[in-house]
Amino acid sequence: MKFMSSLSVSNDLPILKYLYYCLIFLLILIYYSAATNLSWLAKDNQTWLVMSSNSMTPILKRGDLILSESQTQYAVDEIVTLQRDPLLKPVNGLVTHRIKAVQLIGETRTYLTKGDANEVSDGWISAQQVLGKMIKVVPKLGYLSLALQTSWGKFFIIWLPVSLIAAFELNKIKASLRA
Repeated sequence: MKFMSSLSVSNDLPILKYLYYCLIFLLILIYYSAATNLSWLAKDNQTWLVMSSNSMTPILKRGDLILSESQTQYAVDEIVTLQRDPLLKPVNGLVTHRIKAVQLIGETRTYLTKGDANEVSDGWISAQQVLGKMIKVVPKLGYLSLALQTSWGKFFIIWLPVSLIAAFELNKIKASLRA
């Protein structure tokens, strides 16, 4: 109770400013995490990805966060992340679908993949195109990453904090001019 009575508007400003800077730091960390697909949280053979479509419903939904881990080989019914077109940059051409069949031609292993909610398969893909098997799912946590890739998400992460810092500083200048 004594603490609450000692607080005043002028004393609260440094505390609010400190909390605000902590919030900005957290928002930047979240933005960085989204931009790097949380790669700094994964081991060398793992990749965090966000489902950007509903091609795997009901198992995986848009906005789910997935951890994929590379394996030496994969089996039918495993959910894998693959590079659909090897010429595209990683992330741009990534798909997470289920293996429907495995084919061994000589020593080359190929996989037939398909999204659970899709009508048509992806076709046969080489083992080199498979980045990893899904080992963990965090439902809905990827929505933040998807939101940060939009114009509004960038506005809230970059321009809103910058505007609030400017407002704090203008308030400080205005108060010093009055004194």
